[in-house]
Amino acid sequence: MRFRDLFREDVWHGSPHKFKQFSLAHVGNGEGHARFGWGVYVGGKRDVADFYSRSLARDFTYNGRRVDPESHLHTAIYQWLYHEGDLDAVRAGWKQGAAIHKVIDRLDPEKIGVRSYIYHAEMPDDSEFLRWDAPFDAQSPLVKRAIEKLVVVPQAVQDAAASASGDGDVWAVWDRMAQNKTVRAPTGGTIYEILAHQVGGDRNASLALLSAGVHGIAYIESGSRSRDWKTVAPEEYNYVIFDDRRLRIKSVGRPTARI
Repeated sequence: MRFRDLFREDVWHGSPHKFKQFSLAHVGNGEGHARFGWGVYVGGKRDVADFYSRSLARDFTYNGRRVDPESHLHTAIYQWLYHEGDLDAVRAGWKQGAAIHKVIDRLDPEKIGVRSYIYHAEMPDDSEFLRWDAPFDAQSPLVKRAIEKLVVVPQAVQDAAASASGDGDVWAVWDRMAQNKTVRAPTGGTIYEILAHQVGGDRNASLALLSAGVHGIAYIESGSRSRDWKTVAPEEYNYVIFDDRRLRIKSVGRPTARI
């Protein structure tokens, strides 16, 4: 099955920075501590990028004047953005009588200015992705070949496969062992983490996969992660891109106000 059947070509990215081209040079400066591997993070939904654009924003104006980053006003605006305009939620985060409550009570949303951006980009439809949440058998043929070439299967699985009667296929044995809770399931995420350990970190793992023709990772967005991966729609995936040249910016906008 080709990329266009599983994933989106149009993707979104939220950032407090303005730029003309995505760059791997800035990887690691965003939110989430690169939980799903090394690369440029983009999403299948605008509202996910919208959230990150607002939650990562740190440069504010109020009534036309730049806000001091060390001030209560800066904290109040940041919390106001994070809680999507819910001032009661902002107040709940501070003890009654705290000095910041006076600032929150006087906060006028109409006077707030936020420097942050939403990037609408596209990826080529021949992109190959390691599916983080799916097992080895559900990966594309190219991704399977890359995994078999690069990843050293855990010794316990190798030993079990060597002594197995009948089907000694290492991936089938690994899957059976995972069902018995003796090892972690061989999902794309587990395989990536094993590779990262073997080659000295996430960056090296991503570049090794890229050299084998894998362009990135596709993982299910947080709101859908509790569901079976087989039922997840294309727009519910986010992506980690190993090659920034495969992302072309179509437009740049501002985050949507959710007040």
